Amino acid sequence: MAKELLRNKESFIWNVANLRKENRQKLICLCMADNAKIKFVSLEVSYKELLFNK
Repeated sequence: MAKELLRNKESFIWNVANLRKENRQKLICLCMADNAKIKFVSLEVSYKELLFNK
């Protein structure tokens, strides 16, 4: 899916929060190989908020 979107120069969002570091790195390398613009956004909550929202 990501390869096709990159090939078509389409924007997309990918949630990598649950991916292992190696998989995230592969995705970053894939994007860099296509000279894609990459923007990292990190959202964090406190441990207390995390437990409360489950």
